[in-house]
Amino acid sequence: KTLDKPGYWGVHAIGEVWAEMLFTLAEALIEKHGFESNLFPNDEPSSDFFKQSSKTGERIVPRRGNTLFFQLVLDGIKIQRCRPTFMNARDSIIEADEVLTGGENKCVIWKSFAKRGLGKSASVVGGTPWGGGIRKEDYSVPVGVC
Repeated sequence: KTLDKPGYWGVHAIGEVWAEMLFTLAEALIEKHGFESNLFPNDEPSSDFFKQSSKTGERIVPRRGNTLFFQLVLDGIKIQRCRPTFMNARDSIIEADEVLTGGENKCVIWKSFAKRGLGKSASVVGGTPWGGGIRKEDYSVPVGVC
């Protein structure tokens, strides 16, 4: 219930919590897909850095967990609404994975967020764009996802 306290309503304090959630996701994707020490691939799209998207077959996808993490978070930011809640941002990352990989990492993503209380029924009651509200944690993953 730490986030219900006014000290966590500011963008920097609440950003620390979001960063920890993202770090948990990054660790899980690295565990599943491995680690790439080179964040900047060579110019060859056929290199070991990328694989073809399982959904579209056109877009190339980072092969390793850490680089895939960056791509999913950035793609999620591109499609999320303005002033997103944690739940909106989580859902955008899940949608980005669906578009990029056909949902290959949906279970890993849900488990990572649920581990930090951002499961399927997590909510904020009475929140405003600048903070506040009462948060309800949830540690469950939607049925049928994993």
